[in-house]
Amino acid sequence: MRSLSILDKKTLFDAGQRHQPVRKAILGGASKPRLKSFQDAIAYADITAALRSINSKRISVADIGGDQSRILPLLLSKHPNMDSFIVDTWDQSIGQGTTKRPDVGPRIKLIDALLGQPETSSIISDNSFDIVTSISVVEHVPEENLTDFFADSLRVCKPGGVVLHYIDLHISDDAFSSRGHATVKAIEDGCGTLDTRPKNWAMRSRYVSNPDNMMFRWGERRGNMRFRTKTQAVCMIARIEKPFV
Repeated sequence: MRSLSILDKKTLFDAGQRHQPVRKAILGGASKPRLKSFQDAIAYADITAALRSINSKRISVADIGGDQSRILPLLLSKHPNMDSFIVDTWDQSIGQGTTKRPDVGPRIKLIDALLGQPETSSIISDNSFDIVTSISVVEHVPEENLTDFFADSLRVCKPGGVVLHYIDLHISDDAFSSRGHATVKAIEDGCGTLDTRPKNWAMRSRYVSNPDNMMFRWGERRGNMRFRTKTQAVCMIARIEKPFV
């Protein structure tokens, strides 16, 4: 199964009824109710389901571009059979991430690499991780590198595993999204034909989106207020299951 979808409220709210960490994120909890909180929440629910479905005593999870990683410590607290990895480079800042290597403790290993780069195949072997995930990372990958990024995500995933990318996407009333179409093409070129994809890229009331106060703050910080008033930030989810050979 290879799918690309936009996170909707029913999916998020249903997960909130089943998982306490998801419920906390939806209601505010320790974090502010914003798109990143909602992405963390649904990623927790999705990865938890994937962990339960994989028949293995030890399960490896890689957070791609995870920087300090918000999701891995939460998952580790509930799943003692997890081996966890952050795949990132800390000598550069992508998407306003930090350049300081995190002090993660013994249960999370750091791998200095960027997926989709030629040298990465010598750093990370094929079929290394059961679950490959990222949150708010793919939107920072240049379009010309997207195909290689998705192909590499699938390469490092074990057969029977799953790739889960949670991607920021700005959409408007317009049914066309150049970045959305570029993502579709990159996934299909790198991983094969999608089984499902958005049929219309226009903003819908059922989608999970950023609160307007966050859009306002982003507009002020980036100096692009006119852009923010015409779009809304949503979460696009790429799910790519790697079949057994």
